Amino acid sequence: MKKILFVVNTLGRAGAETALLELLRRLDSSEYEVSLYVILAQGEMIGELPSHVKLKNRRFNSQSVMTGKGKRAIAVTICSSFFRNGGDPGKIPSIVSNFADMERKVTPRTKAVVLPFPNNPTGGIMGRGDLEAL
Repeated sequence: MKKILFVVNTLGRAGAETALLELLRRLDSSEYEVSLYVILAQGEMIGELPSHVKLKNRRFNSQSVMTGKGKRAIAVTICSSFFRNGGDPGKIPSIVSNFADMERKVTPRTKAVVLPFPNNPTGGIMGRGDLEAL
């Protein structure tokens, strides 16, 4: 039997999560041992997880990731993990909203710039001109 581990950010009601759950339903449990790890351990679609899929999270919050209460729960999860693992508040990454902001925040000490695209909920991506400007 082949083993497959899927890793997803959340199980919120969005396109990627819906597509993943459909794929999980279609995988033959007699051929595949399927596991799922949800990075932020939260999402309202947990009840739709097929019974043959093993959830690897020890704890899971079924609140919607789109509600105010759900967003606060995600923030608590992230901050708790950050500090529990020795995070330094002086090294929290910056979020930038435009190129001028990025030019100001990116320094010779910057180790990485993460471009999370496509961007939910719009599915937006950066155009060629924006990427070249980066």
